Amino acid sequence: MTRRASIVVLVLALAPLGALAQEPTREERERLEELRRDPEKMERMRRHLQELKGLSPEKRRELLENLREWQSMDPKERAVLLERLRRFDAMPPAERERLQKNYERFRSLPKSVRRELRGIGERLAKMDPAKRDRMMERLRRWRELSPTERRRLLEKWRQQRGSRQHRR
Repeated sequence: MTRRASIVVLVLALAPLGALAQEPTREERERLEELRRDPEKMERMRRHLQELKGLSPEKRRELLENLREWQSMDPKERAVLLERLRRFDAMPPAERERLQKNYERFRSLPKSVRRELRGIGERLAKMDPAKRDRMMERLRRWRELSPTERRRLLEKWRQQRGSRQHRR
């Protein structure tokens, strides 16, 4: 499991404990008692806590923000995320690394761009599957083109678009 995935698991395990200043609920006390009875789980938890201590204040703030977001989700959303995490863990290491790099690139984008990309993803998810598949195939072919071929096609498209606008 990658370090980031371990942190996600820790956040999920500690999600109900986010408000440490409050009296623990019965469920939280039961979860802690379960941890105490399982030395292996307890040791994993200790290692995760050591990882947390090693994080920068900025990363800890980000983790806390993620924890708050997790706590605000409804159970169905949480179940979807847990399933995605299970699928991620089951992937070959090279595939996980590729996804991790894509995620880091995404996180480095300005919030406005990330919001726009999420909107595109939501629209794609709602699109007719056949139409979406055709579009994704065109995108795949586009990516295979050389920069020269891309420029040539863009110029041709602009010319066609310009001539259509003049006819209106």
